[in-house]
Amino acid sequence: MSTIVNPPGSPVMLSDNSLNQVGTISFPNQIANVELLPPLVQASLTKDGVLNVTAIIYVDVAISYLRSFLVNALLNIGENGTPQFQFFISANLEAGSPDPRGTTSYIGYQITFEAPQGMLEDTMTMRDILTIETFLWDKDPKTSRGTVTTVIHST
Repeated sequence: MSTIVNPPGSPVMLSDNSLNQVGTISFPNQIANVELLPPLVQASLTKDGVLNVTAIIYVDVAISYLRSFLVNALLNIGENGTPQFQFFISANLEAGSPDPRGTTSYIGYQITFEAPQGMLEDTMTMRDILTIETFLWDKDPKTSRGTVTTVIHST
């Protein structure tokens, strides 16, 4: 049985390719955890119909070889029956691995990108997107963590 290693979807360009650290968080009473934390995400639609996504990704502090993040997008129908983007965020790591015993501390990295207009069908606009689903992708899909976010529409 093979494992899916690469996230599904088409690549999305990041607005800024640098690693923007936004702080460190620790859970002092937590037992060391090897699972990923879900991303913290905000999605907003501008008056011009551009869907901007900002995500904070939490990475094990033991990972000192993070080079960049990669984002892939899929367009599907969400649970509420409306079009929904799924974004799969993966870390581009150099050789090595995090501590297999887990961690209680994480570094937050902020990334920003636009939803790809070209993925919409002819009858759709970005205004049809009410929610997005964003995953922090792991090579094992069972341990990937995701969150659903309501798109804030400008007035």
